[in-house]
Amino acid sequence: MSSAASWTAVDLGLPPAREVFAFNLAGELYTTLDGGSVWDFTNDSIGDTYVTELAVNGSVAFAGTFSSGVFISENYGQTWTRRNQGFQTCILQLAAGDNMVYAGTMDGRVFQPVTTGIPGLN
Repeated sequence: MSSAASWTAVDLGLPPAREVFAFNLAGELYTTLDGGSVWDFTNDSIGDTYVTELAVNGSVAFAGTFSSGVFISENYGQTWTRRNQGFQTCILQLAAGDNMVYAGTMDGRVFQPVTTGIPGLN
């Protein structure tokens, strides 16, 4: 038996997303503010680093990177601020929601920010 051989739609009834974040296998980050009609390359303020993970909580996005820690955007990915104090390794997983964010690293550790500096998300 082959796993994942058949798929069923589960998005029925979900509202259409206007703001979408995506990254590709080259570690490039893109955003759209119009539901996917136009995509913008948004690595500009992250610099020349490889994006490994992405998590979103409302208009706040978190981008984990291979060697530069975590970047935070409060404006749908238009600008990013580096928030990586304490990271010594690659970010493999990010989870954000319900006013929290966690980062899992390549060395098996899990981090939570002391404060994000973002109202309502600490």
